[in-house]
Amino acid sequence: MLDELTKSSEGLIDRAAATLQNREDDLNDRMEAMQALLDGQRTRLERQFQGLESALANLSAQQTALASLAANVSNCPGYRAARRGF
Repeated sequence: MLDELTKSSEGLIDRAAATLQNREDDLNDRMEAMQALLDGQRTRLERQFQGLESALANLSAQQTALASLAANVSNCPGYRAARRGF
């Protein structure tokens, strides 16, 4: 009975250890695959964030330019006269 448990490569303990090792290897492979997916998603989200930051900066610059233009137009004498006519 003890021989059945402890035979090298054929014993119950060795087979259980091999099964556990295979399972560990499979789980490690899954973890590596998941990490690769997460890394790709992180890269995509970082690029998307950078694009949004750039768009926000452009919009802010446009807002500043439009505010300046509106201020210049409202100070124009022709604009004031035209506004009084309405």
